[in-house]
Amino acid sequence: MPERLPEHAELYFVETADSGTVHIEVRVPRWAEEPVGEIWPDGSGQMFKALLSTPTVVQCGIRTFPGPGAKHRRTERFYDGQLCGRCYRTLHEEDQARAFEHEQPEKAKQE
Repeated sequence: MPERLPEHAELYFVETADSGTVHIEVRVPRWAEEPVGEIWPDGSGQMFKALLSTPTVVQCGIRTFPGPGAKHRRTERFYDGQLCGRCYRTLHEEDQARAFEHEQPEKAKQE
Protein backbone atom coordinates (compact mmCIF):
# COMPACT_ATOMS: atom_id res chain seq x y z
CA MET A 1 0.00 0.00 0.00
CA PRO A 2 1.31 3.49 -0.79
CA GLU A 3 2.41 5.72 2.06
CA ARG A 4 0.54 8.86 3.12
CA LEU A 5 1.78 12.09 1.61
CA PRO A 6 3.91 14.31 3.85
CA GLU A 7 1.94 16.87 5.85
CA HIS A 8 2.67 19.87 3.63
CA ALA A 9 2.79 18.05 0.28
CA GLU A 10 1.19 19.81 -2.67
CA LEU A 11 -0.16 18.20 -5.82
CA TYR A 12 0.68 19.68 -9.21
CA PHE A 13 -0.71 18.49 -12.51
CA VAL A 14 1.20 18.05 -15.77
CA GLU A 15 -0.73 17.53 -19.02
CA THR A 16 0.71 15.68 -22.00
CA ALA A 17 -0.07 17.80 -25.07
CA ASP A 18 -0.44 14.85 -27.48
CA SER A 19 -2.77 12.64 -25.46
CA GLY A 20 -4.31 15.07 -22.96
CA THR A 21 -3.42 12.73 -20.10
CA VAL A 22 -2.85 14.59 -16.84
CA HIS A 23 -0.15 13.29 -14.51
CA ILE A 24 0.35 14.06 -10.82
CA GLU A 25 3.49 15.56 -9.34
CA VAL A 26 3.87 15.71 -5.56
CA ARG A 27 6.07 18.39 -4.04
CA VAL A 28 6.90 19.33 -0.49
CA PRO A 29 7.45 23.10 -0.17
CA ARG A 30 11.07 24.01 0.35
CA TRP A 31 10.28 25.66 3.69
CA ALA A 32 8.89 22.34 5.00
CA GLU A 33 12.01 20.35 4.06
CA GLU A 34 15.11 19.86 6.14
CA PRO A 35 17.74 22.50 5.33
CA VAL A 36 20.55 21.05 3.22
CA GLY A 37 22.75 24.11 2.79
CA GLU A 38 23.36 26.16 -0.31
CA ILE A 39 24.10 24.63 -3.68
CA TRP A 40 26.36 26.51 -6.10
CA PRO A 41 26.35 29.75 -4.11
CA ASP A 42 28.81 31.33 -6.56
CA GLY A 43 26.08 33.34 -8.31
CA SER A 44 26.87 31.82 -11.71
CA GLY A 45 23.32 30.65 -12.36
CA GLN A 46 24.38 26.99 -12.56
CA MET A 47 21.57 25.92 -10.24
CA PHE A 48 18.95 27.66 -12.39
CA LYS A 49 20.36 26.09 -15.57
CA ALA A 50 20.33 22.66 -13.93
CA LEU A 51 16.67 23.06 -12.92
CA LEU A 52 15.67 24.00 -16.47
CA SER A 53 17.27 20.89 -17.93
CA THR A 54 16.06 18.53 -15.21
CA PRO A 55 12.88 16.59 -15.94
CA THR A 56 9.96 16.41 -13.59
CA VAL A 57 9.29 12.80 -12.63
CA VAL A 58 5.58 12.36 -12.05
CA GLN A 59 3.97 9.74 -9.80
CA CYS A 60 3.68 7.04 -12.47
CA GLY A 61 7.39 7.38 -13.20
CA ILE A 62 7.47 9.12 -16.57
CA ARG A 63 9.82 12.03 -17.08
CA THR A 64 8.22 15.27 -18.21
CA PHE A 65 9.77 18.54 -19.30
CA PRO A 66 7.17 21.29 -18.75
CA GLY A 67 8.09 24.61 -20.25
CA PRO A 68 7.79 26.72 -23.40
CA GLY A 69 7.55 24.56 -26.51
CA ALA A 70 7.60 21.30 -24.55
CA LYS A 71 5.16 18.44 -25.02
CA HIS A 72 4.09 18.72 -21.38
CA ARG A 73 2.55 21.67 -19.60
CA ARG A 74 1.40 22.42 -16.09
CA THR A 75 -2.35 22.70 -15.72
CA GLU A 76 -4.93 23.34 -13.03
CA ARG A 77 -8.03 22.81 -15.17
CA PHE A 78 -8.94 19.45 -16.70
CA TYR A 79 -11.66 16.81 -16.80
CA ASP A 80 -11.45 14.06 -14.18
CA GLY A 81 -11.28 11.44 -16.96
CA GLN A 82 -7.95 12.88 -18.13
CA LEU A 83 -6.21 11.91 -14.89
CA CYS A 84 -3.52 9.23 -15.28
CA GLY A 85 -4.76 6.09 -13.52
CA ARG A 86 -1.24 4.94 -12.70
CA CYS A 87 -0.44 8.26 -11.00
CA TYR A 88 -3.73 8.10 -9.09
CA ARG A 89 -3.03 4.58 -7.81
CA THR A 90 0.32 5.67 -6.33
CA LEU A 91 -1.53 7.84 -3.81
CA HIS A 92 -2.61 6.45 -0.44
CA GLU A 93 -6.39 5.87 -0.32
CA GLU A 94 -6.73 8.75 2.16
CA ASP A 95 -4.90 11.10 -0.25
CA GLN A 96 -6.64 10.05 -3.48
CA ALA A 97 -9.47 12.58 -3.14
CA ARG A 98 -6.88 15.37 -3.44
CA ALA A 99 -6.32 14.35 -7.07
CA PHE A 100 -9.81 15.68 -7.82
CA GLU A 101 -9.33 19.05 -6.14
CA HIS A 102 -8.86 20.98 -9.38
CA GLU A 103 -10.88 23.24 -11.63
CA GLN A 104 -13.06 21.73 -14.32
CA PRO A 105 -12.95 23.18 -17.85
CA GLU A 106 -15.84 25.47 -18.66
CA LYS A 107 -18.36 23.76 -20.86
CA ALA A 108 -19.32 25.52 -24.05
CA LYS A 109 -22.63 27.27 -23.68
CA GLN A 110 -25.29 25.62 -25.72
CA GLU A 111 -27.73 28.03 -27.25
